[in-house]
Amino acid sequence: MKQTVPVVFATDKEFAPYCSTSIASLLRTRDLEREYRIYVFYDKLDSEDKCLLESMSQPGASVECVNVSGYIDKKLFYTHGRQSIATYYRFFVGDVFPQYDKILYLDSDIAILKDVGELYDVELGNNLLGGVVIYRGKPEEKRSKEEYLERTMGVTPDKYINAGILVMNLELFRQEKVQEKCISYLETHRQLKWMDQDVLNGVCKGRILFLPEKWNMSQFYYDADYSDGGAMDDVAIVHYLNRQKPWWVSFRRCHLFFYQAASWTPYADSLRCQLLACNNVSSKNPRQEMIKMASRGEVGPRYFLRCVLIWAKGKAKRFIKRFAK
Repeated sequence: MKQTVPVVFATDKEFAPYCSTSIASLLRTRDLEREYRIYVFYDKLDSEDKCLLESMSQPGASVECVNVSGYIDKKLFYTHGRQSIATYYRFFVGDVFPQYDKILYLDSDIAILKDVGELYDVELGNNLLGGVVIYRGKPEEKRSKEEYLERTMGVTPDKYINAGILVMNLELFRQEKVQEKCISYLETHRQLKWMDQDVLNGVCKGRILFLPEKWNMSQFYYDADYSDGGAMDDVAIVHYLNRQKPWWVSFRRCHLFFYQAASWTPYADSLRCQLLACNNVSSKNPRQEMIKMASRGEVGPRYFLRCVLIWAKGKAKRFIKRFAK
């Protein structure tokens, strides 16, 4: 009998195409000897989007949209900037799925490069969560995190996980009423910078298993390590954090994974148009060439080398123009 790997994503109408890209990358990297059950939590979602997402089901990997609107308290759940209320859906995974003792929760702005079944195999023991610390002690990181985390929840940045990739111990979540504790924490903390992520770190403090960085590699770290000549073969998940999304900003090398996965989704045509229109790119822009290559499936060492050469050529042209004036 195949092992079942349950995975939860969350989305809304705006994020559905990007969620589908994350799912597509999971499907392309999954272990065919396992059974994957992929659930997409939503509050409001058009029937067309639900059909498109669920159409991604394939033998050995089902995709099902799950309405969690009954759990949403819009007076309690607050957001900042572009954040969606969907960020709170992870609180309710244990109640929605009493049949599972453990589950993966994955954000919808990621590219999966290796089988997440390996992440599911992680033994949590008495820990409530498994997650990755995205922190390297850089001055700008210290300024944004150190004082705030100590004042808010009494933790240091090197013990504070990003909640975008989680292994959740649902058995203990239910036994210890972690969902209720999260709600109570949120009721008494109304000025949290990272909202649900702060809540989970505060409530689960001391009961978190810290996972290798490869399972939640920030796009900023990925590009920096790649530029420094680092070995990138071990990276399993690239996370497009903050506002530096592939569909909002100009090209970064790690966006290649998103471009490729986008071509495998039922939203491929609309995503391609959106990516090409981003920042009013011209037909000769290297970003466009890379998107075209990804959509044609031109992968492998030559593909990446060609992408890098096109990008470098564009950079060189802009550099020459700047100093020629």
